[in-house]
Amino acid sequence: MRHPELWVYLIAAGATGILVVQHAVPADHGDHHHHAHAQVASPLPVELAWWMVMVVAMMLPLIAPSARRIATASLWSRRHIAVGEFLLGYLAVWAVVGVVLLIPIAAIWPADPPTFAVVAALLLAAGWQTTRRRRILMRRCGSVGSVAVRGWAANRDCTAAGWRIGRLCVVACGPVMVAMALGHNIVLMFLLAAVLLGERTRGPNPARRAGRPREAWYLVVLAGSVIVLM
Repeated sequence: MRHPELWVYLIAAGATGILVVQHAVPADHGDHHHHAHAQVASPLPVELAWWMVMVVAMMLPLIAPSARRIATASLWSRRHIAVGEFLLGYLAVWAVVGVVLLIPIAAIWPADPPTFAVVAALLLAAGWQTTRRRRILMRRCGSVGSVAVRGWAANRDCTAAGWRIGRLCVVACGPVMVAMALGHNIVLMFLLAAVLLGERTRGPNPARRAGRPREAWYLVVLAGSVIVLM
């Protein structure tokens, strides 16, 4: 297979499908579904599970090129294992972030968070979008570094690379994901994912891809549209 990262896209597509189906389920069925799960899991694990599905849907397409670099830097016989270890490290970061975010959100707003909180998060993301610090982080996001090719060292390096890229992504894209943690809206998710993908498809020069005012204005427009979306 010339594209060892292909299954990363497929997993993201599957997660997107799950979210679309969950969004399309009628409210009464959804409530019943929620109550059925509440008997076997506390609200936090359920919310964390949905958070991780959303992270997979939104963020894996962004890091698939990095997963490809990990695969090509590894032995042919273990390149899919290397990608899996990379994703494990990457998603572990977002799992920690999910716990840190969801606990205070549930404590402050036991029901759905208010619209103004989502708007504030989007405006914060718009302000962060074009800062110099974020541009520096974006230039580093695609670098996976060197990895060992055999044994325990290879497992460690691939997982550590995912953890490192995950930490960079959290800082670079954190405000956008805070908006999603507050919003829980499928349309908003698609639009924000399009913004994040858009700034990564400009060209080979990271300095030109990251920090464009265009994406910041998109986020401002989304902030003004949240009332309609939600």
